Amino acid sequence: MSRWIVLVLLMLMMTMNTFAQEPNARVVNMWEMLNIRNAPTNDGAVVGELTGRTPLFVSGRTRDNRWYQVQTSDGISGWVASGFIELRSIEQAAIPIIFDPQTAPVAETASESAPLESVASVLSDSASNARIIAAVLNVRTAPSVDGSLMMRLPINTRIQAIGRSSDNAWLKAQLSDGTLGWLAAAYVALDVDINTLPIVSGEVAVADVPSEIVSSDEAAQPPPPNGYLAMGASAWNIFANGQALGNQATVFSKIGDSITVAESMFTPIGYGQYNLGDFGYLQATISFFSTPTATGANSFAGVSVAANNGWTTNTVLNQAFANPNLCQAGESPLQCEYRINRPAVALIMFGSNDVIVVPSEEYARNLRTITEFSISQGVIPVLSTIPPRRGFEDRTTFYNQLIRETAAQYGTPLWDYHAAMLTLPDSGLSDDGLHPSAPPNPFENGANFTGDNLRYGYVMRNLTALQVLDTLRREVLAR
Repeated sequence: MSRWIVLVLLMLMMTMNTFAQEPNARVVNMWEMLNIRNAPTNDGAVVGELTGRTPLFVSGRTRDNRWYQVQTSDGISGWVASGFIELRSIEQAAIPIIFDPQTAPVAETASESAPLESVASVLSDSASNARIIAAVLNVRTAPSVDGSLMMRLPINTRIQAIGRSSDNAWLKAQLSDGTLGWLAAAYVALDVDINTLPIVSGEVAVADVPSEIVSSDEAAQPPPPNGYLAMGASAWNIFANGQALGNQATVFSKIGDSITVAESMFTPIGYGQYNLGDFGYLQATISFFSTPTATGANSFAGVSVAANNGWTTNTVLNQAFANPNLCQAGESPLQCEYRINRPAVALIMFGSNDVIVVPSEEYARNLRTITEFSISQGVIPVLSTIPPRRGFEDRTTFYNQLIRETAAQYGTPLWDYHAAMLTLPDSGLSDDGLHPSAPPNPFENGANFTGDNLRYGYVMRNLTALQVLDTLRREVLAR
């Protein structure tokens, strides 16, 4: 074969390789840097940082779609959180799955009767050989997710690892009071080589566990599927970043207009004025978000500085509308709310006013700004579709599509309140064709989920809000 043919073949191979590595995605237009990690986990070592709109070649994904394996034009490769990536010339389903997190143990949702251990009850540095690196890690009676939940340990808790499972997936640990339990090894940083620990097996007897930290049957009685929530792929990563920033897992913010600040919305729950009826499983979530906030007794009853009558996406981003008694100079209402309350979650709904006064292009741009800022602050933005508006049905449909597209683009949760409203008489609207319908005695019955009350728009909004928060609590916030 002549050298010219060899040269042509080499050039062809190089060209084919170049085309194969052409960017098929890019980082969303975010304000902060996006970390590239050496493993599909928030604990993976950072190998690079990316600015907004950086082009990337996505070559693989995890089975749960939370992480993409990527390569930059300058050859840096690693894993990035998928919620910050905009796929451009490839569909997610076409990306090969190259890592299955289900093959490794995870710290799954813990029940309310398994509280965090106090710092005083765990080992000191000198008497331990390992440290928890998950935000919250479950301790179980057996080396399996089927083992009974004993307690939860917060990040940086020191433990004494005394054994391991044969596959190195689980560690047997001892606390200072002698309590033994099993922990997922992937979420523990060992000071010793795991292979130097003896292989052990067997369950820890529940009788050896203090009664006040034994799990209840909550996990055995799962709630019904949430048909009005699409979780998205980035909630877990946003939450982990927010915990590092000091956000409170038990606090959420209310962002919106008059539908959000109405007397029958959220507030009755915060003051104990509710009847769960057949939805008793939601009590655990109400209790979870009972933490006092900077602006009220709890997230339900507290005042939001990012919600008010007549507001639009423009208003919440405009510093002229910030509360001068609470907000700093130059802060928008959204920035002020996040700084004051440090929430883990924001329930966001704008559009009922925007459909009239804010052009669709501007509305879409504002939604992206709200979403990106929330993500940068470690706050999970739950975008809610808007209820029908009589006389503006087509525009409402179009604006809801923009909401759905924004949530899909950033991999954030979508709360489809519009779909829930369509199941109600008169689409759940009051006589004004704008606001949800309210039951008699709105404050007393706005969160009464029994009988004919379930026919009203505000009751449906309170119910679906609790269901959204319940899913987030179980799947993200209590991990």
